[in-house]
Amino acid sequence: MREHNTQPVLFRKVWRGWVRSAASIVALLIALQENAAAFVTFSPSLVLSERYSDNFFFTEIESFRESEFTTMVGPQLTLAAEGRNWNLSTRYQGTVELNRRHPEENQYGQTLAMDLHLPFISEQLRGLDLRITESIAYVPELPAFSFRQSGDPLPPEANQGIQVGRTNTFRNHAGVTLGYGWTTRFSTALSYSYLSNWYRGGTLEDFVVHDGGLSGIYQASRRMQWSVSYATTLTNYKRANSVVTHQVNIGEIYQVSPTFTINVGTGVAIVPSDSTQWTVSAGIRKTGRDGNASLQYGRGIGTGGGVTTTATLSQSLTAQAERTLGRSVSASFRLGYGINEPLSGPPLRISTQEIGTGIQMNLLSWLNGGVNYSYTNQRTDGGPVDRDSRRNVVMVTLTAASLPLRIMQ
Repeated sequence: MREHNTQPVLFRKVWRGWVRSAASIVALLIALQENAAAFVTFSPSLVLSERYSDNFFFTEIESFRESEFTTMVGPQLTLAAEGRNWNLSTRYQGTVELNRRHPEENQYGQTLAMDLHLPFISEQLRGLDLRITESIAYVPELPAFSFRQSGDPLPPEANQGIQVGRTNTFRNHAGVTLGYGWTTRFSTALSYSYLSNWYRGGTLEDFVVHDGGLSGIYQASRRMQWSVSYATTLTNYKRANSVVTHQVNIGEIYQVSPTFTINVGTGVAIVPSDSTQWTVSAGIRKTGRDGNASLQYGRGIGTGGGVTTTATLSQSLTAQAERTLGRSVSASFRLGYGINEPLSGPPLRISTQEIGTGIQMNLLSWLNGGVNYSYTNQRTDGGPVDRDSRRNVVMVTLTAASLPLRIMQ
């Protein structure tokens, strides 16, 4: 029987995360108010969607597959602050889910992303730069892949290319980077990030990740940039031993033209007393007046996405494209493919693919509409039995947006 009672521990972590982020934003706005040169822009909108899924719980057993019609409605709020002392970008989205066949699964999901840049440090201490980011999500399920949308301060949180069944999930991802420009061409940065992932019901593996590193960037020419980095990662599993990973990487970004960029990198990841793996990253991005497209491949060490309690070799390929078809119509396409394999323990291989497409339309000056379709297929080889899960999702969305409001100046 499915577990529907949320654990009190999970709720306490959710509450602390939201209070901490809300307090940070309020404190920043108070500081901004004291700066006459700063202004804050607030952009509210209301989103209404109707979704059909032919595998609501994303189960692998064909006879247990259940379809569901879900009505979703909620606010989407964007806050941007620019000034001499602060640059802040935040986005909040809340969604009420109302399910026809499974009303016990009705809930209110929330996501918040914040990107804070402190340029005033560079004015006081020439060359020093500070950036703080935080992303909080309390959702009925994390997506397998992260596809960035226009206006997102940070890439949306995703589950390392693994699609798990419907399980209330709380994720908090925070980071701080302190950089220093030694010359006009060379800079270094110290960074630390914290990631906590908690699942309801105890069927998936909770974990906390601490990551610290040092990187250097050299601007070889107007078009070419080299980077080298070292990072140490500590992953604490709630029901297993901790895992430490050391990674060294070198990379290059080359701007072929003002609208076409290539990035490539390689390195080595060492898990003491376990294994050593090559890491690879490569991608291209093309932008233009009528649209944009990107393709990115990565090979590295992952956490297991709640499925395992050991480090995993994670590979992912993502593609995303947007194209303007007319004055008020645009189309989008996205593709995600991931493979995850534990580095220790019984053999296991999880391969996931997701394909999606959509049409977006400007219906009125304040009203946008869209139709989206996605197909997800996940194959698990190993373990007690091989499993294969599939899901088709169709979503129709209306978004009513007001003009941006300048609420402080």
